[in-house]
Amino acid sequence: MTLSVVIPILNEVDQLSQLFATLADQTGIAFEVILIDGGSTDGSLERAEELAGRASFPCRVGSGQRGRGRQLNEGVKLSVGESLLFLHADSQFVDGMALANALNYLNKAILSAGHSRIAGHFSLRFQRESSKPSLGFYFLECKARLDRPGCIHGDQGYLLRRSFFDQIGPFDVVLGFLEDNRLAQAVRQAGCWLLLPVILQTSSRRFAREGFRQRQVLNALIMNLEAIGRTDLLRLLPGIFRQKSRTQELQSLPFFQNLDGRLSRQSQTERQLFWYRTGRYLVANAWQLAFWWDVRRAFLRGLEPGAGRRSLLNVFDRCLFRLIDHSVGYWFAGLFIRGWFRRQLAAGCRR
Repeated sequence: MTLSVVIPILNEVDQLSQLFATLADQTGIAFEVILIDGGSTDGSLERAEELAGRASFPCRVGSGQRGRGRQLNEGVKLSVGESLLFLHADSQFVDGMALANALNYLNKAILSAGHSRIAGHFSLRFQRESSKPSLGFYFLECKARLDRPGCIHGDQGYLLRRSFFDQIGPFDVVLGFLEDNRLAQAVRQAGCWLLLPVILQTSSRRFAREGFRQRQVLNALIMNLEAIGRTDLLRLLPGIFRQKSRTQELQSLPFFQNLDGRLSRQSQTERQLFWYRTGRYLVANAWQLAFWWDVRRAFLRGLEPGAGRRSLLNVFDRCLFRLIDHSVGYWFAGLFIRGWFRRQLAAGCRR
């Protein structure tokens, strides 16, 4: 068996038919599919077993402890392929040769490099109910094509040799989320990422139900706490991720109030260190402001995601970043984000 496609599911009964359809369309490659259910209550497990029984490709359905990392690790144990592809249940391919072309592209890169420490991620596109162009989603699609820390996530699909996964895995299961980010970091530390010239579509349902801005703000909070080593606060913040099928409009205020309360119980030195490190994280990600303007220009010109010049981003990387990448810059950035945080709390309490 050439390829094992490992997919965790949890209350995804509405997505399974389309998932099996997009996989059944794949040609030119031998592959198996491993579905691991994490305790669905909507009939996903039974539906998956039904579809697996009449699938045109080998498919096994298993069960594991809830948590995407645990489910993915369990799927790897059941798989037999030389290469592994980790997908989300709401992923779809637009080309029937997507899997074959992606694996062939990865294998050529591995042959050229002389080692297998390479992982591929797909060119992301969002499936949206609205046909109206969205700069926000366009920005995320462009960002997902960059080879920068924090830009590669599980909804882009991870394709790699089993031998490489054995070296950097398994998926982290401590938090119950962020397992994809941590594996992405492990890939970068031990090898490198490769953008596959194959489009992978993913659902925008979480953004549609929770609100685009609200989800982005919460994602930034989560990524910051992870980056500055405050996973203790991540473990204590309730309901950070809901199951996609049960999402609703996201209210940021409870998360902010919870975090503010926990910070207020720490010493002044600990709070200052928190905002200093947050400022350093903000400085490290200030390139996104320059990238936004490059992306906006490409968006207004009607270019495909990832196309167009990155002139402002190049200027930032060459010249502007060094002007803010120091302790004074971190302090100013920390004070700025602290002020923004306080304003969000005050505005939320007035509503």
